[in-house]
Amino acid sequence: LRANFEELRLLCNQYNPQIVAVQECQLRKDKIINLTGFSGLTKSSPGDNATGGVTLYIHKSVLFSEIQLDTDLQAVAVRVSAKKTLTVCNIYLPPSLDVNFSALEHLIQQLPAPFVLVGDLNAHSPLWGDVRQDSRGQMIEELLNDYNLCLLNTGEPTYRHHSHHSFSVPDVSICDPSLALEFDWLTHKDLCGSDHFPIILKTSLRDDEPAAEHWKFDRADWMS
Repeated sequence: LRANFEELRLLCNQYNPQIVAVQECQLRKDKIINLTGFSGLTKSSPGDNATGGVTLYIHKSVLFSEIQLDTDLQAVAVRVSAKKTLTVCNIYLPPSLDVNFSALEHLIQQLPAPFVLVGDLNAHSPLWGDVRQDSRGQMIEELLNDYNLCLLNTGEPTYRHHSHHSFSVPDVSICDPSLALEFDWLTHKDLCGSDHFPIILKTSLRDDEPAAEHWKFDRADWMS
């Protein structure tokens, strides 16, 4: 995040977002980089190494309260008030993490409805446009089915492998059925120095403009 912070500022100027969700910030524990005009909440990866981690930036025009999550997962969530009150959760699941279904289920159960969950889940499934299926993808599919959740992804790739020049979809955007028609999901066409494409969630749920954005911004290689 620190190495590519100017890219983030430029994207904020372009899209004027209410909320920015960043995964793999790679900041040391309890550290955060201030973004002008936004309040920030972060959760670092376990240990002292600057790896992983998530940050939510909430525009200072937005009323919000942090949700205290009882989880070891790298996740942070807020309750925001606009035209509709909703929960926004940002999560990062490292590929090496041995995550189980009960941990994900426990997180979902702590999010007041209606909610939007965005993140780099490192989960693969043809359901959201990937060419392969893995066990974590099957787990997310089960979570969607069990909790009657909706997938916002359109099938567009969200990740480009720099060495192989191949594409995949490890990033997933999920919401309650009541919000499924409130968002348009798309990717920014420029990687902006990362190997993940920034994901834009356009919505009309804000008070100051008829159409603007909540969005997820994944910087998987910002500290590489």
